[in-house]
Amino acid sequence: MRHQPTDEAFIRQHIAKVSSQNTTEAVYITPNHYDGGYEVRVGSLDFFVDYESIDAADTSLMDNQLTKI
Repeated sequence: MRHQPTDEAFIRQHIAKVSSQNTTEAVYITPNHYDGGYEVRVGSLDFFVDYESIDAADTSLMDNQLTKI
C-alpha cells in the first residue's frame, strides 16, 4: 500500500523547486491506483507520475513536463 501523503509531498516539493517562478500555479494531485501512479495538474498542464519514478526519485519526467509551463 502506498503512503499517499509522502508521495504527494515529494511531487509538490519537486514542482515548487523546479517552477519557483510560477508559485501562483495551483497544483492538484489525484491518485490513479489502476494505472499505478498519480495524475498531476499544474495550472493547465496535466501529466502522470508513476510509482516507479517516485520510488527511484527519478524526476526527469516531471522536469520534462514542467518546462512546458
